[in-house]
Amino acid sequence: MFKVLLPLAALMLASAPAMSQCTVTPIGGPGAAIAEEGSNPVVSGHWAYAGFTHGSKVSVLVATDDGAQLQPLQTIFKGEGGVKNLRLAAAGDNLYVVWLRKRGADVHLMFAANHDHGAPGAWDAGRDFGSVHLFLPQISADGDNVHLAYASPGKVVAVSSSADDGRTFTPPAVLDIASGEMVIASHGEDVYAAWESSRQNDPHIVELAASHDGGANFSTDLISDDGKRRAREPILSLAPNGGRLSLVWREEMPLQGIYLQSSDGAKSWTAPLAIDQPARQFMVQDTGRRIYVSYLKQLTVDGAADWQVFFTSSADGGQSFAAAQDLSGPSGIRHIVADDARPIPWAGSGKIRITGVLADGVHVWSGRNGVIDGENDLGAGILASPANRSALWLAPDGVVTFGYCP
Repeated sequence: MFKVLLPLAALMLASAPAMSQCTVTPIGGPGAAIAEEGSNPVVSGHWAYAGFTHGSKVSVLVATDDGAQLQPLQTIFKGEGGVKNLRLAAAGDNLYVVWLRKRGADVHLMFAANHDHGAPGAWDAGRDFGSVHLFLPQISADGDNVHLAYASPGKVVAVSSSADDGRTFTPPAVLDIASGEMVIASHGEDVYAAWESSRQNDPHIVELAASHDGGANFSTDLISDDGKRRAREPILSLAPNGGRLSLVWREEMPLQGIYLQSSDGAKSWTAPLAIDQPARQFMVQDTGRRIYVSYLKQLTVDGAADWQVFFTSSADGGQSFAAAQDLSGPSGIRHIVADDARPIPWAGSGKIRITGVLADGVHVWSGRNGVIDGENDLGAGILASPANRSALWLAPDGVVTFGYCP
């Protein structure tokens, strides 16, 4: 059952300034959860949105004034069965939430939409998309369009699309089998999905599907050279005008990141460009003017592996990238655990923010036009992600924490 609860005590937790100018506020937990790889928080205009799951509840936070003013926490869903893997998207006045719900022996994909900046009385009746695989679902929104990428119980990637702010959806476009999570990006009639797959004799490949009719029909290509590159973990970013699609993935032999792009709707691609090695957990943000790539690079400190936060950018449309900058220095991260420490970039209006996780906790770096010139320590935690002046992470004991950095 979908409903909105407004526990006034939920945001009465004490706010405390972190180092420098950031303010941090616990908003959920102990025992709450957030998903990896960003998409939480998200921003649209001067509104910021964040969310988390806790047991059988889905909660959403709305913050006005670019994230400075936190509104009462809303529980938008509570029902039988556990919930997890919440993702958000926002476009204009619309806020979209997608998550997984345990229903008996099955896992279902759930969706909710709000058409008034997350206002308590503006939530549509939620939608159950039926049984899916446990892979992390993905969501993309632009204008009146919203697209969901998920995998069937048999691990077949599907995309469901809406052209009316999430009120109705087309039947799913069925793509191909995935062996790992998928990603999705959209602009107008153009929709792109990529995922990691495997075939006989090709243990790690990346496939990409493109639609130019709003997600109704897709053409699918094996983009990573028939497994010879052993490509994994694709990440997409579409320039704001939709003209350029940027893609990064990680390879295993050697352990390196690859960047490539298409400017003709995924009909053709530039030659793969190696970013750095040994490195992994690459992310990309294409702002139109600059392309940013963040990642973890393995260095050696006192004879032990040390995974440090790096970033680089391109000012020539992705033809070349500047010398990579070590943002963190020695991190104290000896071993990578899932996506707990993945550095996440957000870029827009000339600004760049990157969150990263070091042994001493969550950090956020900020700058403009490809130059990082500020850093804030947000406190202990993992799974950090930024969006403009906001950030979200999971503090110890499952305490979801929201940060505002003016």
